[in-house]
Amino acid sequence: MMVPVIICIDIEPELRAVDPNDRVDWAGFEEAVETLERFRKPLSEATKAAVSFSWFFRMDLQVEHVYGSADWAATRYGREIRMLRQEGDAIGLHIHPWRWDEIAEEWIADYDDADWGEQCVRCGFVAFERAFGRPCTEVRFGDRWLNNRILAVAEQHGARYDLTAEPGKEPRTLPERHSGAVPDYSLTPRHPYRPSQSDFQVPDHESGRDLWMIPVSTGRIAWAHAAWAAKAAQRPRKWSFRLGRSAYDGWIDEADSDYVAGWAFDARAPDRTVEIEVLDNGHCVASVPATLHRPDLARAGIGNGRHGFRFPWGNRLRDGREHDVRVRVAGTRFELKGCAGRVTARENAAPLNDYKVLDLGDDPLLMCALVDVLLEQENCPCLVYVVRSHSFSLQETRMHVERNLRHLVTHPRVSELALMTPGKGLKAVAE
Repeated sequence: MMVPVIICIDIEPELRAVDPNDRVDWAGFEEAVETLERFRKPLSEATKAAVSFSWFFRMDLQVEHVYGSADWAATRYGREIRMLRQEGDAIGLHIHPWRWDEIAEEWIADYDDADWGEQCVRCGFVAFERAFGRPCTEVRFGDRWLNNRILAVAEQHGARYDLTAEPGKEPRTLPERHSGAVPDYSLTPRHPYRPSQSDFQVPDHESGRDLWMIPVSTGRIAWAHAAWAAKAAQRPRKWSFRLGRSAYDGWIDEADSDYVAGWAFDARAPDRTVEIEVLDNGHCVASVPATLHRPDLARAGIGNGRHGFRFPWGNRLRDGREHDVRVRVAGTRFELKGCAGRVTARENAAPLNDYKVLDLGDDPLLMCALVDVLLEQENCPCLVYVVRSHSFSLQETRMHVERNLRHLVTHPRVSELALMTPGKGLKAVAE
C-alpha cells in the first residue's frame, strides 16, 4: 500500500511580530530551498518516484503593511519560485490575522474580529492571483486559526485543499497579544474529508463543501512511549563489564517533570550512536538513541556531535509524586551523572495534551518514533508534515529537519512512500 507524504513549508518573515519598519528578506526560505533541494534526489531515489514539496507563502495584511504589497515574496523570490514550480512543487497560501495596533504600536493576532479575518483572507487570495495569474488551490492558516466563515471565503476564491487542522490539539494561549482563540481540534478526523457546510470539523461527503480538509498528521507522546518501552523490554538483560576506566562518557543536563536531557558517548567508536535507557524509580521505561546534534559537543571534539537526547515524559511524571530518575547506557551498568535523582512534578500540574504535530523542525527522537507508529497503523492514509521557514535559519532546528528527512530516506518502508502535492496525494488516497 502506497502512503502519500505531504511536506508543507510555511514561508514567512523570521519574526512573528515583525518590525513594521524593517523590510528584511526571508532568510529562512532561502535556506529551506537549499536544504530541501539537497534531499530531493536522495528521496526520489529511495522512493523511486518524483518528489514534490508544498510551499505556502505568507500573503496577508501584515505582509502588506510591512512590505508594501501582500505578494512581495512572489516578486522578491520569483526565480526560486519558478524553479520550484518546474520541479512540480505546489505553491499555496499561508495566512495570519495579524493586525497593527496604531495606538499601542504592536501586533495583535485578531481571531475575534470576523470582518478583519475575512479581509485578511481576501487580501491573500487576491494577491496570489495577481502574482501567479491563477486562483490559489492550497491554503494553510497560521496558528491553526480557522472557522466556517473564512473557510467559505477561501473556497469562493478557489481553494480546494485546506491543510490547517491538527487533530487532537486543544485551544492554546499565544505568547503574543491576541483576541479570541484558535479552535479546539480534539475531535477532528485524522483522515482527509469534505467538511460540512455548517461545521468545518464534521465530514459530509454527500452535501459538504467541494473543498477538502487534509489534516496535519499528529500523534500522542504516549504512542512513542509505548514503542520505546517495547524496545526496552525486548533488550536482553546481559550486562557488559569493563576492567579499568569505562570508555563511555555522558551527562544529564536537565531532569524535570517534562524532560530528561543530556548526552552519551562511546570513546571507542566516536561516531557510533549510543542507545540509552531511561529509568523511573528503578524501572526501565524506555530505550532510545542519543542522536540529537549538539553544537557544543561538536566544538568539544566529542565524536560528530550527534550524541544528544531529550526524552519527553508526557504525563508520566505529572502525578505530584517524587520519582527517582536515572539514565544509563543500554546493556551496561554505566549511569550518566549530572541532574539525575529525585524529580517531583510541579505543584498542581495539570495533565498535558500530549498530541504533537509532525514538525520537521522538532525533536527527531520524538518525530521519528511517531512516524514509525503512524505508519504501523492500518488506517494511515497519508503523512502530512509541517515546518516553518524560520526553522531553516537556526542551526539546531535545521539539523532537526535534516535528521527527520534522513529518517524518511532510510526508513525500512520508504519504497511505500511517495512525496506528493496535496492534490495528487488526495487522489492517491482515494484510489
